[in-house]
Amino acid sequence: MSLSGIYAAAVEPTANTLSTPSSSSLHTTLSDVPDLPDGRWRFLATYRRDPPVYNLRIVSVCAKAMQELAKMDPNRLLTTSRTWNGPETSGSVTVEGGALTTVRWAMWLIASAVRDMMTRDRFETALFYGFWQDVQVASVRFDPPSELAKGAEDNEPKQPDSKVVYTHTTVPDSGRPLAFDLSSGTVGAFANDDNLRAEIEYLSTAVDEKDILMAIIWLILSLTPNYRKPLKIFRCNVFGIYHAMLTIWNRAHTVGPEQHVLVGGDLINMLAKLPETMERDDKYCEMIIKIKERGTLVGHGVIRKGPPKPGYLSANVSVYDER
Repeated sequence: MSLSGIYAAAVEPTANTLSTPSSSSLHTTLSDVPDLPDGRWRFLATYRRDPPVYNLRIVSVCAKAMQELAKMDPNRLLTTSRTWNGPETSGSVTVEGGALTTVRWAMWLIASAVRDMMTRDRFETALFYGFWQDVQVASVRFDPPSELAKGAEDNEPKQPDSKVVYTHTTVPDSGRPLAFDLSSGTVGAFANDDNLRAEIEYLSTAVDEKDILMAIIWLILSLTPNYRKPLKIFRCNVFGIYHAMLTIWNRAHTVGPEQHVLVGGDLINMLAKLPETMERDDKYCEMIIKIKERGTLVGHGVIRKGPPKPGYLSANVSVYDER
């Protein structure tokens, strides 16, 4: 698994790289492109200092965007723009349509942008360009929430979630962890997915929220090639912003022939809901997650804090401030 693309630098913007080239400009066919970014992937970050945009809540919006994109063919062209809006102060994420923009490029660029914003601690209006072998193939825009939408949401009474089920936790005074449905509608092709629930047990070791949010984004990216594939064991160690994050997911040994077979899409659905769950519970720590169907365990996993790691931001990344 290559990580260099996520930590890659941007190419210098020129008339060629910032134009939209023809498909013949690509040096490889889509079948030669790996599932995860490697050293041939670069991105350019363009930040605007004013207006300020959002905080780490934007990562939740990015996770939802990647969740929706993950169910599509990775080589599908996105010729029209798609926008995902977050609540309150989250802002929005827009994948701009283009002649070369595929689902794969869009997901890679969202993940790259999340890491860049968190490493720099710059949650601002921004535009990111993605390049494959120095050819521009994607652009993603981050915009602030409209004042009208913010006012409407501030005045709207908050309703309790009727699907929330609370269980025991090992974290003192945490208010118990969440169990939530996985039936988001994005995995409707799988049998019995409406009966899947995830139970989260928060552990006592605290984790920086940037580390665990980066882990969630990278896990979604890593699971996407296995969206419809049964999972027996899935390991993924992620370089967070300050620490490595260690994860492993296992299918339960007791799954019978009539029970749900855990697939990558199930984990993606669960991971996409984790950021808002942790924010609501105000718990950023190691955790054990159990996935059950009608109360029967079908899979489980852990997210653990690993050793300290540097920021992994290459020295030749270029950031442009528009004033």
